[in-house]
Amino acid sequence: MTNDQLENIWNDLEQAKKAGDLDTQIEITQNLLSVAQQRADGPAELEMLRQLGNLYQEKGDLRKAHSYRVIAAELAAQSADHLSPSLRAHIENDLGRSFLEAKDWNRAAIHLQHSLKLIEEEPNENVRRLNRAIIQVNYTLVLANQDKLPDALKLAESIEKDAEELQDHYLLAILHGNLASYYLQTGRINESQRHARQAQVHAGFTNHPGLQAFAGNILGRSFFFARFITGNRQYTAEAEQRLYETVSTAQSQGNIILEAEAEYDLAILCEQLGQWDKAIKHFQRVFDLMEQVRVRIGYEEFQLTFFQSFESTYNRAIEFLLRQKQLDMAFLVSERLRSRILLAALGSGRSNVKKWGLEKQDLLYSVLNNYGKQVLFRAFGEKFTAAEPSLELTVGISNLSRRGGNHTSIDYETSELQQARQDFLELYETQRSYRTEWSQRQSPDVINMEVAQTLLDEDEALLSYIVTDDSLVIFAADRERHGFQHLNYPADRLANDVSKLCTAMISLQEKVLDPFIAERWFRREPTTPWPKEIANEMKEVQQYLKKLYAILIAPLLPLIATKKHWIVVPHGPLHRVPWSALHDGNEYLVQNHSISLLPSMSIGQALVSEPNRTSGQILSFADPDPENPVLQLPAAQIEAQVITRVFPNAQPPFVGISANKVNFLAHAPNAKLLHLACHHCFDASAPLLSFLKLAGESGAEFLYAFEIAELALSAELVCLSACESGRSKIATGDEQYGIVRSFLNAGAQSVVSTLWNIQDQSAAVFFSNFYRLGCISSLAQALAGAQCSMIESPKYLLPCFWAPYILSGEWNSQLTP
Repeated sequence: MTNDQLENIWNDLEQAKKAGDLDTQIEITQNLLSVAQQRADGPAELEMLRQLGNLYQEKGDLRKAHSYRVIAAELAAQSADHLSPSLRAHIENDLGRSFLEAKDWNRAAIHLQHSLKLIEEEPNENVRRLNRAIIQVNYTLVLANQDKLPDALKLAESIEKDAEELQDHYLLAILHGNLASYYLQTGRINESQRHARQAQVHAGFTNHPGLQAFAGNILGRSFFFARFITGNRQYTAEAEQRLYETVSTAQSQGNIILEAEAEYDLAILCEQLGQWDKAIKHFQRVFDLMEQVRVRIGYEEFQLTFFQSFESTYNRAIEFLLRQKQLDMAFLVSERLRSRILLAALGSGRSNVKKWGLEKQDLLYSVLNNYGKQVLFRAFGEKFTAAEPSLELTVGISNLSRRGGNHTSIDYETSELQQARQDFLELYETQRSYRTEWSQRQSPDVINMEVAQTLLDEDEALLSYIVTDDSLVIFAADRERHGFQHLNYPADRLANDVSKLCTAMISLQEKVLDPFIAERWFRREPTTPWPKEIANEMKEVQQYLKKLYAILIAPLLPLIATKKHWIVVPHGPLHRVPWSALHDGNEYLVQNHSISLLPSMSIGQALVSEPNRTSGQILSFADPDPENPVLQLPAAQIEAQVITRVFPNAQPPFVGISANKVNFLAHAPNAKLLHLACHHCFDASAPLLSFLKLAGESGAEFLYAFEIAELALSAELVCLSACESGRSKIATGDEQYGIVRSFLNAGAQSVVSTLWNIQDQSAAVFFSNFYRLGCISSLAQALAGAQCSMIESPKYLLPCFWAPYILSGEWNSQLTP
């Protein structure tokens, strides 16, 4: 390409900028990127990658914006010594902008702080001064959202003088807009309006519509807040006018985030003014826009952080809609709030099997080996490979061991464990960058109440919960009717009740498995009185089971009591509730109703619409370490034998050394039923690193949650006979990260898991009954039947033995021998 041709391209780019034509700017910049690559001009290539990232962010496509920025950062790292400090600082600042847009303030801070250090190496004072101011303006956003608003104000005011001297209108517009927002947060309305008007003036000089809309929205919000802080109604009309102007400008520019924020303010304004119909319309528009935002953000981590700031918006809308008797719309909003990332993974656009680059395989093996060994060291004691068992793991008599022991959760933080976890997360993020999905992932639409009711059989009912800061909302329905309860029961109080129940249940289990009590308990006759210690612990457990029944179940009994099966959609702290054990004062819930769980009813629809999976192997992996007294699980082999008896066509079980990851990865994709009886370790800090302990001493030989999630499974059922296999980290949008999610993400239709540690021999009893019943009834009925059988046993009647088992996913299928 000649210099004249190149000059013409640059001229075309300037014309596109003046016209505000983002699509043309992107097309021309991509051409310039190709030219730079052909000429092997590294700095020019990086600059074009940067510009493409900025253009896509301006277009509202953070997914592509961040992809270009990641590529630029990786290339810059390879040739950092040959790049100017300003270019390196800009690349780091751009990464910070991605995280600012996604509202991930901690990650943004890391990149912006690094950018500030780099810019100080710039020898040109004017360049250094301008770029420092640009980065600092971004950094004030971090401070303001990290509960450091005074620091943000102080830094912004210090930048203002430099920005005025530099006479950079773009920078001044952003700075004054931010100052207006900060003063608004402190209730200083007059100062907020002054800075908002200055932002408008400077935005006008830039001829940048996006900046003008940003400044107008801040001014509108200042009038909006003035209306409620002062009570002066004269601000109402001004607030409405400014907010509607923001909506119009945002629509013309395709800025859906700004439009959604203005629509939300209008919804609240109309709510306060008693304009109910208008408020409903504005709320509806907010959530329609949020659906578009979800697609444009793309990256899973970005969705989690971005929507975290909007959870209160969803919750407020649900409560408002219920007050207005808009039950159907409130339920739809609740479905839009929860487990949307998992729903996308279940849809037709789900991607399969992540491919690690060959050059990273050795590093991955080393990182996982180190991490796995650190976890086993913490969970099972220093001598987990030794001949002597750990007293923390093997309790009672006759190998009454619990799968995973007392320490399946990684509570013991050490510098070695933290470093091993960090090494994995950094490697995983890099690898995810390489395989960025440039095509948009299509998620199935969420379903409304009417569609949810069609999923219910005549004898089934739905209970769907939403826990807000101040209240508990319960939706209930059968095929013909639906209703709700809105209880004044705040989240922290409910979480405390659930936590006390879990603590009491674990205490009961520890008491009955105490060596001095276990021998008497497991040899007792049905008429033998309970040991006093057990009776006292059981009394406390029953107290909490009755209390939670009264809160969570009793209010909706008139609608659901006659239905035999209940589909429960928990939320927040309710994921830890042993629903089958809730007690009405006479009986456990499971003695009259079967229970199954779903992350959302929309996911339930996606699961039941999957084709029936009647073909495939029946596989079991059991007791991977039979020669190790610490890790051995003798009764797990009984479970494997039960499977071969119930299912004549089952494959020979993988036991001992053959119960390894190589065999699992080779055979699991073709299985219709998977049974894993082993130890499980859950890492709340990095749930992707939660693992099932398969055969082998190297940490890389364990089966990790992130590996499971990237498989393509066709299993109709996965049974996880392992301690706390149902534990999850609950993230924004009620996304549940753990082993169960990984199996659902990979394609499993149903998963049986456990809420707490399970005792080895009782697990064999449970699964023997479950599989036998699963061949003649639905999975949900089989679960309930197996639990009721244990209630009738003098050995296992305590809920600590049978209540941890939960069924997630499709509930109505039946096992085929």
